Amino acid sequence: MRVARFDWRVATDEPLSRSSLGEEASRVDAPKKIIPTKPVRSFKLRTIEAVTSSSAFQLRQTGQDVTRRLMCVSHVLPFPPRAGNEYRIHQMLTWLGSQGWEIFLVVCPLPGEPLSTAQISAAAAAYPQLMVCDRDGVIHHNLAKDAPALKGLSGYSPRNLDSLLTGRETSFGRTELVETLRVFSPDFLIELMRKLDESCHFDLLLAEYVFMTRGFSLLRDDLTKAVDTHDVFSTKASKVAQFGIRDVFLLSEEEEAELVNRANIVIGIQPEETRQLSSMAPDRSVINVGVDFPVKTQVEELPSESIVLLVASNNPMNNKGLKDFLRFSWPIIRKQQPTAELHVVGDVGRAVAVVPDGVKILGRLGDLDAAYAQAAVVINPTVAGTGLKIKTVEALCQLRPVVTFPAGVDGLGDAAKPLLHVATDWFDFAQQVSCVLNERPSAEALTQLGVALARDFSPQAIYAQFARALNDN
Repeated sequence: MRVARFDWRVATDEPLSRSSLGEEASRVDAPKKIIPTKPVRSFKLRTIEAVTSSSAFQLRQTGQDVTRRLMCVSHVLPFPPRAGNEYRIHQMLTWLGSQGWEIFLVVCPLPGEPLSTAQISAAAAAYPQLMVCDRDGVIHHNLAKDAPALKGLSGYSPRNLDSLLTGRETSFGRTELVETLRVFSPDFLIELMRKLDESCHFDLLLAEYVFMTRGFSLLRDDLTKAVDTHDVFSTKASKVAQFGIRDVFLLSEEEEAELVNRANIVIGIQPEETRQLSSMAPDRSVINVGVDFPVKTQVEELPSESIVLLVASNNPMNNKGLKDFLRFSWPIIRKQQPTAELHVVGDVGRAVAVVPDGVKILGRLGDLDAAYAQAAVVINPTVAGTGLKIKTVEALCQLRPVVTFPAGVDGLGDAAKPLLHVATDWFDFAQQVSCVLNERPSAEALTQLGVALARDFSPQAIYAQFARALNDN
């Protein structure tokens, strides 16, 4: 049995050898153990006061051209996106809406990850049918009072599902995994999904991450069920353990196979992982769906300053990558490029206790386009993990050179290669950054690359397999 330790939001790069990166590289702390959810006595409905979204985005409204309905269930709120996984979900739902699907979004945040009123309100302005579930049974929604989906919900007492799911859960033989599944997909959430399906009779259930498949067996057999995996968790031991990552939870290949086989459609995020999922679920429709991005197809002016940019969220692997980059690579870069500046954007900057010379911790920015426009090179210093490197893709679509480690190119097509600079260790990482700062691509060359990248990352290319799978199911 192969066993992998994992963190909830690690979606970065494959490993180099630990020795090549230095034995003193920082360790990654384990995530805190998630507290089990207490039973919910009854549902209580609360209306969301939606606000006008600052981005002016709104998912297509339902109308006469709607042909199919889907319910998406997630532990993260995809809009406004704050991390790569949220962006992926939002883009996928946007595409599904454009294909005539009526979207019903249900979000059940993990304990310790509460959503603010402002976040929920902004999402409610973007998603016409949204429910956000508190762990005490309060359901925030933006539906009309007479909406069919609300029928019978207020005051409903969700059942305890232990007796109905005992067989499936005891088959794992491991209490830790059972607790994880119950936290991601607690009884009250499964009961809500069942009640909503009774009222709306969905054509598709889309679950984000394999941990949301717990209640699949309690829903209609003729309801098509899809799981968007984001990561193959059973491969993480071989990819991240050598870097000193200490995680609380475990997932074996057999356990992951059990979870993905509960779905009719299994969605991988990059080709290698899709092949691994296919071997786990040979009788299922296993498809590859990356992330679509708008690509900047015209470059009129190149940045004049030597700005190095890092855009990342606050997770253990991102934190480790930034700390090790500052320790091992940044001093070399500053010696070779005295005017170089590192701009750190996103919550990853919280990991920096002492800010070195030439480094600016900018936190979250409302306009990432401006940050990319100023950057001569973008770095992804995360050395291990799984999934698609969404922040790397974002930088490429901004037509910026990217310095990363070998697995940072996984899942990326040939069109991206001219912008990718792959390092083998921290010294080489510094040399690659300095090289890009010295020899910058021309505006004409970047514009030509933009045309090719626009094809690779277009919705038509990214969602082609998904479209076929939905038609087949």
